[in-house]
Amino acid sequence: MERTAEQTLRGAACLAASERSEAVTQEMLSAAFSPVRRSVQDAVRVSKGATPPR
Repeated sequence: MERTAEQTLRGAACLAASERSEAVTQEMLSAAFSPVRRSVQDAVRVSKGATPPR
């Protein structure tokens, strides 16, 4: 959870590179944040003893 911003920026940079863009847009950041947010949510659930959703 401590590296959420770093992981989001890394994902957004990958999206920008895949589109051959020199700039990271708000849309790319939003798209990159989605799987990072899900990962954090699952980690919290697992740490509380729950199983991650399928």
